[in-house]
Amino acid sequence: MLITIGHSEYWTRAARANFDSFVASGHNALLLSGNNMFWQARYTPDKTKLICHRITAKHNDYDAANPDSMTYYWNYPPFKYTPQNSTAANYLWGAGVYLTASKGYFVNRPQSPLLEGTGLAFGDRIAIKSYEYDGMKIRHNPATNEVEMDSSFITTGSKYTYQVVAYDSISRPSKSDGYFRNGTLLLYKPTPTGGTVFNTCSPSWCSPKGIGAADGDKIKRITLNAIDKSVKGLSLF
Repeated sequence: MLITIGHSEYWTRAARANFDSFVASGHNALLLSGNNMFWQARYTPDKTKLICHRITAKHNDYDAANPDSMTYYWNYPPFKYTPQNSTAANYLWGAGVYLTASKGYFVNRPQSPLLEGTGLAFGDRIAIKSYEYDGMKIRHNPATNEVEMDSSFITTGSKYTYQVVAYDSISRPSKSDGYFRNGTLLLYKPTPTGGTVFNTCSPSWCSPKGIGAADGDKIKRITLNAIDKSVKGLSLF
C-alpha cells in the first residue's frame, strides 16, 4: 500500500510510471493529499536537486531530443500524460477559485465501505476547509439521484471502474459544457485485476482543517477504513 499526505504536487515521469505500475500490479494507493501530480519535475544527475520550471520561456536547459525531460504542468499537451489517468482527478477541475466558500464534502455514496462506522447518510456534510482541491468531470444522474463521473474525463484505456463517494459542496456547472468542476472524494480502479486508488483530492485531509477539525473523527474513520481494508485485501468499493 502506498500513502501520500499533504500536498503531493511535483512528480517526475519515472515516479508516475512507478505509481501506475504499482497500482496495476494489484496494490492500493491512498492519496490523502491534493494538487496531486500537477507539475512534471526532474532530478539533477546527482539527485541533489528537484527541478521544475513553471514558465515556458525558462525551458532552455532540457534535452530537446527527449521532450520528457522538460518540466512543466502535466496537462501540457505534448506530455500526453494528464494526472487524471493516474488519480482520476485533476487540479484544473478542482475548486481552486471557490476557496473562501469551501465547506466540505457532501456524501454521495453512504453505502460505501469507506464510510462504515461514520454514521453518515446521503447528503450529510463532512466538514473540511480546503484551500484548493483536485476534481473530476461529474454530473448528477436523475435516475439514481447520485453524482457520477463522465468516463471521457480519463483519456487512457485503463478506467475499469470509479466512484464518487462525496463531492465538494460549493460546486457549480462549467459555463461551457454543463459539467461540474469540483473537489471530489473518489475511488478509481484502472483495471479489473489491479489495485484501487482512493483519492481525497484535498491538501487539508490530514491537517488541522480536516482530520484535526470538527469532523476529525469521521475523517479518521474513513482513513482507517481505507487502510484496514487495503491491508486485508478487501474491496474499497
